[in-house]
Amino acid sequence: MPPGLPETNIESEALPLLHARVDAPEKVRELVRKYLETEGLSPSAVNEFIASPPTFFARRVLRIQEPPVPALVYGSAVHAALASILSGATPEEAHAELERSFARSLLPRGATFDKLRAEARKALDSVRDELPSLGEPLHVEKGFSMSREVDGATVTLGGKIDAVFKTDDGIVVADFKTGSQVSAKNDDYARQIAWYAEMLGANDILPASALLLGVSEEGLKRVDVSLAPSGRAAALAAFDAAVREMRSGAWHRGDPLDYDAVLTLLGQSPAERRA
Repeated sequence: MPPGLPETNIESEALPLLHARVDAPEKVRELVRKYLETEGLSPSAVNEFIASPPTFFARRVLRIQEPPVPALVYGSAVHAALASILSGATPEEAHAELERSFARSLLPRGATFDKLRAEARKALDSVRDELPSLGEPLHVEKGFSMSREVDGATVTLGGKIDAVFKTDDGIVVADFKTGSQVSAKNDDYARQIAWYAEMLGANDILPASALLLGVSEEGLKRVDVSLAPSGRAAALAAFDAAVREMRSGAWHRGDPLDYDAVLTLLGQSPAERRA
């Protein structure tokens, strides 16, 4: 701004938060209840709902496909390659799996794409020799599930667990994360691990410990995650609360995102939508 301009001060007050929740339209409630009955929930789906109910509805229930995100393409490729190594693949086979995963992606080809592939190869090579020290792989990218009753409704919690290892100290449930910035203080990660432990327990596999494994060019970062009963009980309580809220249709606002408009659209009459 050029100097010398007059300043004008306007008195104002911060606006209060008038709408702490959103009432989902009846059609949305009907679709969500049907989804819960037929599909169940994965740990990532529950965390998505906690962050943003409209985003959960759009991505999970309506299955709206989004443009590919480089970070997700990178993570999926690295996970696929790690799973192949833990299943007995050679380094060459793991690299081939990494390349196949990138080849299937819809990311635009170019310098950015090539850089992403190169970084993924370096990350894979940096952690490959450390994987045997995690223990004997018992399950790799295997699906587990459990049923839980919430207010008379039975909902399935299930999903693929990256790896379950057998060690001298007992069973270890592990979740790979791409990047070195991995922390057990992340509530989403802590809940996810606790839900995994509950799912394993429902299938007569009792983990003694849990690990978050950060995969990056810097190597393998190991972060212990507590499986204390209090933490697992809190995770189950969060699941129950999320299911209860999903079924009620009285949803918290969550993070403001573009998908908020989807709920408004489904609550309108055909005439209102045409207008």
